[in-house]
This record gives sequence, structure tokens and C-alpha cells, in this order.
Amino acid sequence: MSDAGPDGVRADHAELLRRRALTEDAARPDAVERRHAANGRTARENIEDLVDAGSFVEYGRFAIAAQRFRRELADLIARTPADGIVAGTARVTHAADANIAAMLAAIDDAGYEGVVHDPAAR
Repeated sequence: MSDAGPDGVRADHAELLRRRALTEDAARPDAVERRHAANGRTARENIEDLVDAGSFVEYGRFAIAAQRFRRELADLIARTPADGIVAGTARVTHAADANIAAMLAAIDDAGYEGVVHDPAAR
């Protein structure tokens, strides 16, 4: 017996794909447009130009901001995917300068809190 829905995709896999899509630039066109209007680029655009095509493996894309005591989980998932950080591993074989690999971890402007801020834990 299969747990797949009518489209052939299991519900948990469909949720994973939905959450993954939230981390892509296409899911945040307003933020991308603001970045471009300021003559900037997104972290993912920079990474795409830095590394060998198809080699980037992102880590932490399902992280959310450490604000569970102040905001609903659904809001955090929708509005803080990857908690403003894009990091991972990739091949860099086309670069003239090997130090370019050090630029692989790109931090978005959103910042990172790093810990769960629980007022009761103070």
C-alpha cells in the first residue's frame, strides 16, 4: 500500500518540496527586486557564479529564526527560511584564485540570532 497522494507524491515529500521552494529566490521576488534596485545581488546569485554548475549542496535551508516563543511556527517557516543564511559545499575548479572557495558561505542581510531567546531561561 502506497502513502502517495493522487499526484504520486507522499505528503511528507510534498511538504519537503514546499519548504525547499520557500528558500529559493523565486519565493521572495520583492526582496530580490530591492537587492537588484540597490545594485546588489542575492547570496544565491553570487554562489551560482562562484562554484561549478550543479555542485552546490546547501546545508541548513530548513532552519528558521530562533523566535518560537514570539511567533507562530507557520509564520517562521514562511518568513524566515534558512534564517537568513546560505551555506554549503561545492566544487570550485574553474577559479583562477583558490581563495575564492573561502567566499562560499554567504550571509544574507537578515542576520542570525544563533540561539533560542527564551525569556524564562534567563
